Amino acid sequence: MLKNFNIKLKILLPFAIVIILLMSTSVSSIFYLQSINENENLVEHAKETEQVFNSYLHIENQILTTHLDYIMSDSIIIDLFQNKNKEQLYKYCLPIFEQIKLKNNITHFYFIDTTDLCFLRVHNKNRFNDKIDRFTYIQSKKMNKTISGIELGIYGTFALRCVNPIIINNKTVGFIELGLEITEVTTFMKNMMNTDFVFVIDKNNVNKKNWEIGQKMLDKSNNWNDYSDFVITERTINGKFDLEKIYNSNEQLENFLLFSNNNFYKATSVPLSDVANKQIGKIIILLDHTQQKKAINILLIIIVVICIFVGLTIFLIFYKYTSTIEKHIYFNFEKLKKSENKLQAQNNEYASLNEEYKLQNDELFLSKEKAIESENKLKDIILSSNDWIWEIDNNGRYTHVHGKIKSILGYEADELIGKSIFEIMTKKEVKRIKDIYLELITKKLPVVDLENWNIHKNGNLVCNLVNGVPIFDKKGSMLGYRGVNKDISYLKKIINKLQKHNEEYSALNEEYRILNEELIIAKEKAEESSELKTEFINNMSHEIRTPLNAILGFSQLLKNPDLNKVKVKQFTDIIQVSGKQLLKIIENIIEISKLGTKQINVYEAKVCINYLLLDLYEIFNSNLENNKITFNLKTKLSDIQSTIMTDNKKLNTILNNLLENAFKFTKTGYIELGYNLIEIDNKKYLQIYIKDTGVGINESHHKSIFERFVQEEKGLSRKAGGLGLGLSIARENVELIDGQITLESVKGKGSTFYITIPYKTTDNNQKQNDAKN
Repeated sequence: MLKNFNIKLKILLPFAIVIILLMSTSVSSIFYLQSINENENLVEHAKETEQVFNSYLHIENQILTTHLDYIMSDSIIIDLFQNKNKEQLYKYCLPIFEQIKLKNNITHFYFIDTTDLCFLRVHNKNRFNDKIDRFTYIQSKKMNKTISGIELGIYGTFALRCVNPIIINNKTVGFIELGLEITEVTTFMKNMMNTDFVFVIDKNNVNKKNWEIGQKMLDKSNNWNDYSDFVITERTINGKFDLEKIYNSNEQLENFLLFSNNNFYKATSVPLSDVANKQIGKIIILLDHTQQKKAINILLIIIVVICIFVGLTIFLIFYKYTSTIEKHIYFNFEKLKKSENKLQAQNNEYASLNEEYKLQNDELFLSKEKAIESENKLKDIILSSNDWIWEIDNNGRYTHVHGKIKSILGYEADELIGKSIFEIMTKKEVKRIKDIYLELITKKLPVVDLENWNIHKNGNLVCNLVNGVPIFDKKGSMLGYRGVNKDISYLKKIINKLQKHNEEYSALNEEYRILNEELIIAKEKAEESSELKTEFINNMSHEIRTPLNAILGFSQLLKNPDLNKVKVKQFTDIIQVSGKQLLKIIENIIEISKLGTKQINVYEAKVCINYLLLDLYEIFNSNLENNKITFNLKTKLSDIQSTIMTDNKKLNTILNNLLENAFKFTKTGYIELGYNLIEIDNKKYLQIYIKDTGVGINESHHKSIFERFVQEEKGLSRKAGGLGLGLSIARENVELIDGQITLESVKGKGSTFYITIPYKTTDNNQKQNDAKN
């Protein structure tokens, strides 16, 4: 009978069934828990999306309100609008609009009449007198107060608008509106949440033709025909997605699984409404599920392989031992038979003992069930929480980690076991927390709402709110701490951003104050520039008319047939001199125009300064008619040493203009032309000077004298001639050859002009300098 009793079959068959059931349960549990976690994460992202979007609109609305308050406080703007002076209002407001557009991307600046007609668009001067029927304007007019909010434009773009009534003597005389396109909201939200978004608009809210025009203006591809019920206005991710079922879903926060470009995405949506609370579309949230799906598949394969391996191993071991057991049972059966009578007597004794053990087993079983139930409840609480739970010993090393540690700091729980709490902090944070930790552990105090910055596995900083209590053994000795960390990084970012905006607003107010001062200075300079240009036109008229009168007059005299050759030659010389004078004036005007439009190129070549100065000396000395002044030339280098790389034509123009001024304003004494080799900051420069004993220039005019059309005294050109362009041409040409022009002058005693240019040596003078050294 014993041989027919198959122990292996009775043990191994149930065991195999149990292994299969355990493996199936493990796989199903992983799928189920992962699905719950992903759905909770998606719902959390949806809620955060609405919060971040509203925060973005709130911050931008504060910026618009601040600018509107500043504009409304400017009495000049209000007066110009009230007087309907459109041109002056545009000129005055344009710099303000350009400033706020550069600073905060403000794109719209309106003035609206009480007749609902646009009086002026500062951002588009040529478009006005059209009817304004937007919700923000209508509400502002109806309620007579500031109204702001987002509205969908005719081209399918979102704009945040802020409308403020202009009230004078308790009467509304018009409205001012500021607005900005919120095209950067998707980038802002992606950076804040590390999530992809697609903004879609119902086709009932936008005209196809206007949409296509708007997409062309924004240099975007036309996607009108991609979907039947909606169009995509903004997105942070490319690819073709089946968004129809998400858009048409009526259940809020319903999630979907999408597939695009070999990637899986978990998706849901939140409604997108305008300032009138009208739903105009949806914000579709896309979480990349690819890596999680791959990880789950790999995990499932590993679990299956492990289960199969472990199952087979245990099965083989059990098979071997059951065979051995069968042999032992068979060989010991007879022996046991003999002991049966003896054991029967003992069984009665053990019966009562077994009953007692049974009662103990029942109690242990109930205790075990309660412990398992408590453990499951604790696990459920931990899994449903967004926090992570920890335990540390007296040395500050983690002994237990559980909860959302992966999503908060990027570490697996096992990676932190044995690590010190200070290993995931910056040096600055370690110094701060160590003092707090030593005080707590010394006094055995609990940790209450301690803000602690930890380093994420990817290197980013994460702010945790820490709460914990000390752990004691049965003897009362402290073993460490147990507590909970909550991620408050998002709240800290919002607080920091609000503080930053408050600082920006303060700085913006200071900038506006400075801007007002600069506008006053600019106005004074503009008036001064206008006077200078008027003086220049008068001077130019005089300078051109004088040689023209001479040319015309003496040309008329040449028609006289009775003139002798001496007179003909005399009149011809006068005409030529006047023509050259007129040509010089025209050349100066052309030169200053080219310099103003930056159309002049620099051509460097070898130039011997000695030869250049000698040519100028011979030209001016030969034309010297005043015997009360002397003209001197001083050179200090050899011809080879004075040969440098520079633009010969521009340097000649500079020196020629300076020499003409020196001879024009020097009546007695001397004029000296020369140069020195100087060194500044270990670099060599050639400093050419023109010194005279002429009328000199007041120190207050030493800088302004180099500006265009500027002369020290008004009407000076009538006395000495010239348009006031010579020094300006000289200065701008000096700057083109990387030089600098300076002036030393005392009124009534003379002037010295210095032209300092780089001493760029050539091969020959470099060799000569090396030979001397």
